[in-house]
Amino acid sequence: MNAKIYENLTAICEYRAIYLETNKTTLTIYFESPVEVLRYNYPCKLLGQRLKCEIPRGENVILRVVAITKAKKWKNDSFVFENNFRISQPTKEVVVLVKIPEGAVLTKHIPFLPENGSVGTDGRRIFVLWKKSNLGAGEIYGVKLYYEFPKKHVEEVSKKEKIFEIALILSAFVLVLAAFVYLIYFKRKKVEKIVLPLLREDEKKVMKVILAYPHGVNQKVIVEETGYSKAKVSKVLKSLEERGLIKIERRGRTNKVYFKKPELE
Repeated sequence: MNAKIYENLTAICEYRAIYLETNKTTLTIYFESPVEVLRYNYPCKLLGQRLKCEIPRGENVILRVVAITKAKKWKNDSFVFENNFRISQPTKEVVVLVKIPEGAVLTKHIPFLPENGSVGTDGRRIFVLWKKSNLGAGEIYGVKLYYEFPKKHVEEVSKKEKIFEIALILSAFVLVLAAFVYLIYFKRKKVEKIVLPLLREDEKKVMKVILAYPHGVNQKVIVEETGYSKAKVSKVLKSLEERGLIKIERRGRTNKVYFKKPELE
């Protein structure tokens, strides 16, 4: 069995059974630990905790099964991975290799069982390797190991999670802002399509300036952008206000003009 554990506690296990010689066509793998079988290289059927497989007769037949299982939270900030399986027939040798997640270390207190396992690393992950010879049919063989993440790694993961949360908040803000801008633009286009055709040319020109400033526009700006005189602009604004299209607020020596959204639905 070759198992690789990930930080989210998922463990991918590959079981490889090498039959030096077999006259059987049906072989059964017994899982003592809960697993979810993902794939296999011969026709197989999962019956509870038993995987029944049809294999060819011959020498050096290799049955490969990939399954998924879980590590569990243990004491404090440590985790435990346990996997047990039953030997279906006399077996010359069993080899089990378990790799813990990247950045994790074995705990100091009883890091793994059986204790005769050997510890190594592939440069990225720490692993434990067990070997046992001459197992009898029906014998259960299991391994267990405990691991944890150093404080620095936990802080780095927490930092990444915070950055991710900030990115999500910023993304949501951008989406809301985009929606707001779109609605303003859509509303403006809707007003231009429905209201402007009903206005005189001078009123249209003034209204277009007002619509370009969703938060209100100083009357002096309207005079500058339309090229009309102050008296002309005042007259047009009064007409638009009487029809309920705009709102005029006195600000010191000038006025601020707001578009008054009509009910268009």
